[in-house]
Amino acid sequence: MELLDLPPELLLDIWDLFETTTDMNALVQTCHYFYDKFNESLYNYIIYTEACAKALNYAARRCPKTTTQKLLDAGAKPDNDKAGAPLCAAAARGRRDLIQLLLRHGFNPSIRDEAERAPLHYATAQNHPQIVEALLDAGADQDVQCGHGYSAPIWAIRAGNVQILTQFLNRGPAIVFPWWHQVTPLGWAADLGRTSVVRLLLKRGHPVDGTDIDSDGTPLAWTARRGHAKTVRMLVAAGADIEAGNERHERVLHFAANGGNRRVVSFLLDKGANPNVPDDRQRTALSWACSAWVRNEEVITELVTRGAETEWKNTENGRTPLATAAGLGFDTAIKPLLDAGADPTATDNYGCPPLVIAARAGHAKTVMALLDHAPAVDSDDSENQDTSPSQQNFPCRRYIDVPDRRNCTALFAATMLGYEQIVRILLSRGSTAIETPTCTGRTPLSVASQFKQDVLATGDESMENIWALLNGTFEGDTEPDMRRVEAASKEAKAYDAGPDIECDSCQGGVAAHDIHFHCDLCLDGDFDMCLECLLSSANCYDVTHVLHKMGMVKGRQRRISDELIYQGTTTVPVT
Repeated sequence: MELLDLPPELLLDIWDLFETTTDMNALVQTCHYFYDKFNESLYNYIIYTEACAKALNYAARRCPKTTTQKLLDAGAKPDNDKAGAPLCAAAARGRRDLIQLLLRHGFNPSIRDEAERAPLHYATAQNHPQIVEALLDAGADQDVQCGHGYSAPIWAIRAGNVQILTQFLNRGPAIVFPWWHQVTPLGWAADLGRTSVVRLLLKRGHPVDGTDIDSDGTPLAWTARRGHAKTVRMLVAAGADIEAGNERHERVLHFAANGGNRRVVSFLLDKGANPNVPDDRQRTALSWACSAWVRNEEVITELVTRGAETEWKNTENGRTPLATAAGLGFDTAIKPLLDAGADPTATDNYGCPPLVIAARAGHAKTVMALLDHAPAVDSDDSENQDTSPSQQNFPCRRYIDVPDRRNCTALFAATMLGYEQIVRILLSRGSTAIETPTCTGRTPLSVASQFKQDVLATGDESMENIWALLNGTFEGDTEPDMRRVEAASKEAKAYDAGPDIECDSCQGGVAAHDIHFHCDLCLDGDFDMCLECLLSSANCYDVTHVLHKMGMVKGRQRRISDELIYQGTTTVPVT
């Protein structure tokens, strides 16, 4: 006997044995007879189980409007929290007819789905202005924020959608700020370079110099930082103040220099921006350009040719723009700064000149840029100049062995930290500080000899090569390997580059194989000091604290002496 020949009562008993909607649906789709017989039962089962919201959501995404209509006719209710998803799904897919159907059945137009987004967010993101209008007519709250704190109007600003943003502004001109960063609507549009949105907001009366709640800057500062030249010109034409500053006295030109866009910097200078006005840490626009995430030496050239001072020191670490660029490995900034007269011997708060700063940071290309800089030759005298490599005038090489206040030279720093390519560069450019002692009496040659076996045990041959280079026994080419110089420079610029331990006195790295001294109290127990700083009478933040001698023991930095080294001690064992 076939299934179709069974009595209806027996078919209903079989139906009652099904435990999933999948099994029920399989039977319903077998033939028209079963569809007519059990389809209503299938919808009723869905309505009175937890599958209701899931079915509505699926129908809104993939099924004809009639499927949703049947679910609603069967008694599907919009009062379930999960029932917000069908309206969101329909809005995302531009199903205006389905939106109207769901709204007529009482679905909340402002409800958020499990992704914490409301229907207005989806309609805005997918550019469905008619659905936006329908939702607003139904009373949707345009100020409802998504999980990231953005309201639908902010989504329209971010997408540059003028039509939908106009719809929101017509309903309510005030736009709710994100909860985590209350930037003005004009600031959002300017930051993203949405010129059409900026034009609309200006026409609607949004203040051109309105700062955000956090007072981080004006819309002009935001767009200047991003390098949106067209938006910058539009805001300036609308009356934006080019000298407006935030609570940290950071000016528009500072943001522009940090953004690395020469056209924006040049435009602001043309409009009268002062390149030598500092922020609260005494950083000028040139300092900002030298520490920019978006590095562009053309910005440096533009600033110095327009009167930016090269010797202005910040209060953060006392570095000039040249020293800042050297410490961050901005090698292409070296030439325009030196051409403008930057002093290669100017020291920072720790007594370090730019060459020592670059060497101990591992920036091989920057060290080379400093030592290989040759001043531009006057065209009238160029025929009389001897331009052979051996005779060229490289002014920075005269200061190649100038030490910091601890009497540490660039050669000592590169040797101690195992920067073989920098050692090669320094020696090939004339460094003779092979046996120049620091304040501890240590020399490049002595530390290379002392630590070469320790470093070699880790599989690193750099210290042994450095030792051979210093004592003249290296077999092979002693010139720097440009391929490795390039690789070393990229490695030094990496986010997590540099030694694991940093001296909190001189801000220099401490080699893993070297000893250092640790304070368990300062900086929440994270204060370290190198040997050279200790013996140059440096202190931690409290002279009553004691310092523990630390060193490498079985591959780990550990306390190597129970003796407490008090601040003010004038002699400590080097080894």
